[in-house]
Amino acid sequence: MSDPTRSRILTHPLSRRSLLKQTAAAGAAASLVLPASARFASPAAAQETGASLSGNFYQSIPNPWQMAGQAVWTALVFDTLVAWDENYSGIIPSLAESWTASEDGLVNTFKLRQGVTWHDGQPFASADIVWSYTTFLHPAVATVSASWILPNLHNIKGAEAYTTGAAPELPGVKAPDESTVEITLEQASPLFLNQIAMCWILPKHALESVPLDDKFFDAPYFSEQLIGTGPFKFKEWERDQFITIVRHDGYYRGTPKLDSIVARKVDQGSVAILSQQNGELDAIFLTSPDDIETVKKDANLDVFPGPGMVLQSLGVGHNPPILDDKRVRQALLYALDRQTILDTLYKGTAELVNTPFVVDWVPMDGVNPYAYDPDKAKSLLAEAGWDAGVSVDLWAYYTDQFTGQLLAAFQQYFGDVGIKTNVLQAEWENMQADATVGKFGLLYQGSSRGPDPDAVYIYFHSKSEYNKIYSDPDVDKLLDEGRSTLDQEQRAAIYNQLAVKLNDLNFWLSLWTPLRHWSVVKTVSGTNGKMGTPGLHIPFYTQAETWTKA
Repeated sequence: MSDPTRSRILTHPLSRRSLLKQTAAAGAAASLVLPASARFASPAAAQETGASLSGNFYQSIPNPWQMAGQAVWTALVFDTLVAWDENYSGIIPSLAESWTASEDGLVNTFKLRQGVTWHDGQPFASADIVWSYTTFLHPAVATVSASWILPNLHNIKGAEAYTTGAAPELPGVKAPDESTVEITLEQASPLFLNQIAMCWILPKHALESVPLDDKFFDAPYFSEQLIGTGPFKFKEWERDQFITIVRHDGYYRGTPKLDSIVARKVDQGSVAILSQQNGELDAIFLTSPDDIETVKKDANLDVFPGPGMVLQSLGVGHNPPILDDKRVRQALLYALDRQTILDTLYKGTAELVNTPFVVDWVPMDGVNPYAYDPDKAKSLLAEAGWDAGVSVDLWAYYTDQFTGQLLAAFQQYFGDVGIKTNVLQAEWENMQADATVGKFGLLYQGSSRGPDPDAVYIYFHSKSEYNKIYSDPDVDKLLDEGRSTLDQEQRAAIYNQLAVKLNDLNFWLSLWTPLRHWSVVKTVSGTNGKMGTPGLHIPFYTQAETWTKA
């Protein structure tokens, strides 16, 4: 860990009753000592005469191929070949209006929408799809692109050889004509449509002259032009302040009803609330239960959750080594009264989960609910030979006050069964090196549970480049079968087995899914249920062309 001065260390655990009482009170008190609302710099769009919506869904990197976190702003400007609906419940047409697959599932043919134009008026065509996928996978570009997009294109025929530089071309993506794209896969996959819904399409004509090297994203396009095909077009970006977009009259689903949207950078929920109360923000997202409770009391606001797509868990490392005994990991989960934490601290804004993925079509038969049982926890610890003199580091890369309350609760519950913990909140950069190789005890973390259970592949498959901690042959086998089986009923049975296995191993102590909320002034309509999950990077169709403001 580098720079411990930036960390917040909790060394005086409270009794559980006083802890839950005081942490709840602390959240309420925090809302009484907020700073005055920040006055924002005024973007040009604010001078326009039509309706303008403002929100705190600022994207720190507006470049869609390097973005992380919030996908709302990006989905207003750019499109994918196919898209997730707003609930992540199914794939719908986007730039492609229809598609078919060969009998063996290897060749997928997409018919593109007619009459689609880029924001600069140039026609959209199949060449843009071929160029986008080929460029994203180019060896020089891939190394500096968003790491969460790249794996989604690796099943395209020849992608691995092309990305590693072993082949000069990408044979798996072709354009038979201007309105048709043909994508050939290395192997048939039930994930294919989900995967291509992750990659934004960029204009070939605006970028084909840019050299494909590690400076590719320094091109003016990525900060000054950002030409897309979405309902709104880029106007200006004031770094760390705001991004302004204006309506695209030629949008293929119809001209947007709003004239402009301004996404402002607001880091604190309390400031966002005051800014909304002062009329400076129309739509804000909130993750703190206390903040959500505050806005729900305002009759002028429409408050609603996004889909529960984020999983909170305690990742388990190898320090001390006795954590490798699954009985200890199970004891840790039995030691936590998760329901009381949800009732008292989350105040109904989170749902308990028992596996690292939750998908409606996968049954959870045989999954252990790990109901609070401190005696069971003590028994398992005794069986494993737990040394009460050993302490465990309990880390979190969230540095907010609410997470501090959660960590204090964890510390108390673990202490009740004889596990001493050293709590540390710090920026991810301060713990990344140790965390990625398992040199830690427990890590409070968030992950996308994904609209498909395969989302956990990168975390638990022993051959995943993102997993250097966990390995189990049965888990590998089930993950591989889930990726290669096309029939959804068979996949459901496979992932039910995987759920039971991961629930038994407890590489991660699955805790809950927080229901992150949006708060929108009631003069705005069309946004309820159409803004996705705050902070989630997975693209979706916002239906923003239908949003209005009175």
